[in-house]
Amino acid sequence: MNKEMYMQFIASFMVSLVLSIPFITGASASIDNIVVKGSDGIEGFARTSDFLDFSVSVTYANMTPAKLFLGTQTKFDKCSTTKDNITLCTLKYPKTGKESFESRPLPFTINLYKDEAKSQIISSETGNLFVDNRAPQAKVSIAKSIYSAQEGIEVNYEANDFSCNSPECNGQCAGFKSIEIRTADNSFRQTINPNTTDCNVKSSLIIAAGKVKDGGNSITITAVDKFNQISSNHSISFSIDAVPPKILAETFKISRKGIILSTYSNKNVPVEVSIDIQAADLNANSVVADFSPLNPTKELKNLKGACASVKADSFRCKWTIDINAGI
Repeated sequence: MNKEMYMQFIASFMVSLVLSIPFITGASASIDNIVVKGSDGIEGFARTSDFLDFSVSVTYANMTPAKLFLGTQTKFDKCSTTKDNITLCTLKYPKTGKESFESRPLPFTINLYKDEAKSQIISSETGNLFVDNRAPQAKVSIAKSIYSAQEGIEVNYEANDFSCNSPECNGQCAGFKSIEIRTADNSFRQTINPNTTDCNVKSSLIIAAGKVKDGGNSITITAVDKFNQISSNHSISFSIDAVPPKILAETFKISRKGIILSTYSNKNVPVEVSIDIQAADLNANSVVADFSPLNPTKELKNLKGACASVKADSFRCKWTIDINAGI
């Protein structure tokens, strides 16, 4: 298409009524519904190189394509009556091949004329077509950088789709085709197909314990929109610690008022029991002990310890109990 014809088409998208043409409306003549799609069949959205299909429902007696125009210059291709007695007029632009469009909101006007001589506009409606040339953005996050081999990993993810850089494109997008989350070695791979028309998806999933190899790992997210535009990969690193905690028996102590005890009587004596546990990622709330042999007169099973880190890979757990030889 030459430059002059293209400029005429773009002008036809603008709200441009010829002032010398009288404009009237009436209940017997109306443009009832407008649908415009690009080659992907997504209503209201087209690619930067695309053709457009317009479908317009009209109420008007003796309707012909020569009475309906995109703007004031581009006549519709055909009109037909549906089984619901609705007149449906269609236009394909360009007639063959594809046209190049700027990535922005593209306003248009549909004009219904009284006759084929275009003597009067009797109904006019405007709309917007969004030209989408932007890939989605996606990101992923997890709660910590080290997990035990027995832990599931909750992965939080978010993806946003855009049609263009203009503020008018906020909340306007072709939509998501898929979101994929995977580990570097593909030991875990999951594809999400968002069933939504929203331009923002935010959710989470669980990678079950044992699905990821020991040692260093990474999780990557990629989003694809319905125009097959692919986001940049976003990754985070973490590691799996498969080494179980080690109880350091030599650190076991029973003390009273700071004095280490090695013997005790058959009377209840309050003491502090402590022991060190070697583990890089110990769950401090998971350590329990059975001290029943230290006092058969009391229930001392499954006592939760108070654990605190003393080194990078070491925790000290303490309990306050009464000991009694019970003899």
